[in-house]
Amino acid sequence: MTLEGCVVRLADTISYIGRDLEDAITLKLLRREELPPEVVQHLGRTNGAIVYSLVADLITHSYDKNYVGYSPEVGGLLKGLKEFNYRRIYDNPRIKGETPKSSPCSGRCLRGCCRTWRRAGKIPPSGWISWSPWTPATGKASSPGRSSGISCLHDRRLFFAHLPDDVFSPAPADGFA
Repeated sequence: MTLEGCVVRLADTISYIGRDLEDAITLKLLRREELPPEVVQHLGRTNGAIVYSLVADLITHSYDKNYVGYSPEVGGLLKGLKEFNYRRIYDNPRIKGETPKSSPCSGRCLRGCCRTWRRAGKIPPSGWISWSPWTPATGKASSPGRSSGISCLHDRRLFFAHLPDDVFSPAPADGFA
């Protein structure tokens, strides 16, 4: 993976890890007092504090190096926080029970968006993106897809991550940005 790809992956984790905690607290899946004490002590107890701590450590630990990464201490805390989030949020029966309700709807929405964008010439032709049935239990396609292009994107989050920049903000009518 390129350094740019690593930065994107790290930025994605930074953006969701604390935000998911805040959402879970709002949904009453957990209370702020239940957060792992070592995470609270070293990273913070709010999304803003966690983002700041992760970014500061990433910059400090990666500066002037030929790689990007967290310090071993913060990397370990982040791993523990991800495990906590899986136990308390992502694998929570209240959340899992809603997946079958939302999955068909989001699939129809994405297919409709894809058709609209393709007609407008905003994304590559269908050979680049393989639409195979998505399995909510695993979050993966139920059968391997074939792609003649860059990659086969079954994961809906990856689909949005790979869209061209102008999909959500079209160019002005005069053609000048």
